[in-house]
Amino acid sequence: MALIYLLMLFVVANAVPVRQSQGCNFHISLPANGSTSMTPPPCNTFGLRQCFYEADSPAGTTIQMQCYININSGSFFSFFPSGSTASNYIYWTSVEGNIQEVTESNAFLVVITDYCDAIFTCTLIVLDGASATTTDPPTTTSADPTSTPANETLSPVNATSPPITTPATPSNNTDCDCGIKNEERIVGGQEVSVNEWPWHAGLRRTSDQVVFCGAALIHSRWLVTAAHCLIYPPTDIVALLGYHDVTQAQASAFAITVAIASTIQHEAYDENTVDNDIGLVQLATAVTFNQGIRPICLPFSFVNEDFQNEAGVVTGWGTTSFLGQVSNLLLDVELPVLTTAECTGFYGDRITDNMICTYKPGFDACQGDSGGPLSWLSGENYYLIGIVSWGENCSAVNYPGVYAKVTKYTGWIQNNVPEAICSP
Repeated sequence: MALIYLLMLFVVANAVPVRQSQGCNFHISLPANGSTSMTPPPCNTFGLRQCFYEADSPAGTTIQMQCYININSGSFFSFFPSGSTASNYIYWTSVEGNIQEVTESNAFLVVITDYCDAIFTCTLIVLDGASATTTDPPTTTSADPTSTPANETLSPVNATSPPITTPATPSNNTDCDCGIKNEERIVGGQEVSVNEWPWHAGLRRTSDQVVFCGAALIHSRWLVTAAHCLIYPPTDIVALLGYHDVTQAQASAFAITVAIASTIQHEAYDENTVDNDIGLVQLATAVTFNQGIRPICLPFSFVNEDFQNEAGVVTGWGTTSFLGQVSNLLLDVELPVLTTAECTGFYGDRITDNMICTYKPGFDACQGDSGGPLSWLSGENYYLIGIVSWGENCSAVNYPGVYAKVTKYTGWIQNNVPEAICSP
């Protein structure tokens, strides 16, 4: 079984097939003075659906929602000022126009119930205590919102909603153990145990909530990913950490969503050849290491290693075949590592010295796994030796999976990450 998520190709002339992907529930922790957008998820069916849009912000702040909405009769845009479905709420139906509301605390919740016909474009803005009292009352162009008790007909179909995500908390990063896996178990292309790979992270677009790429945690504020994943402004993406099921935050006790402060794409990245396909993501807030969130080690001591006859483990929320069905659950697979020289036997001069490959027909990374880690065990620690980059027809015979070779970039990472990175 291959690892993968829905296809999104980088369209360039003679493009190398990179492994990025293309979402209904929304979970985000916003920093002070932060903001994000909120739009409807894509629709593949016109049946009844229900989507939960949740956010939180630092204590003492509130979240302002400014929207243009166009909601048909029978569909409902419901705002819960307390951030909980157990409280009263305001809803809009059969209305078109602009609305503005502010939460009662630092918790935000909107529930959309529709038949794939809701249109809305919203901005969420974190307000401090002073500015929270200056907002204008909500307005619409055709109908006023109606306040309704939460136990009446407009309450959510599901009695309980996904929990508000826990905001990332600052850490002095003194606990510097890296590359420690939670369970010593490797299975090819199968669901992993919850938080088994605590450094695996996801990058999710805020526009449609799709986890389009993977990443690896190397520091309390830094992720490593593929350069070709960094095509969106930092404000348009968030990082998922400690997740197991990307559609159910409650599937892991440690799942958090963290805003992104900045991204760094390797200055020599070539989108045509996908050479130097590595980048960095700086989190807006440092995360605290715990059982579900822990960094992987960087291979500072293995810069001359070619990994011949070694094996690595690739993890991701990808589809299970080329152009196949998505997996919401984190999967892993152990794969034999090819040296750069061995990989050129398959791809010729398309392989550069900055690339490394894995090859086992029927087992591979693929679309949506881009940016995810290839983890290699040495002693008791796992090291980041590859970043999922590209490949032809996932898991096909004579087509290895290609990764950015991290041993070529340890100096570049150190030069761009101002903080010390732990290593055994």
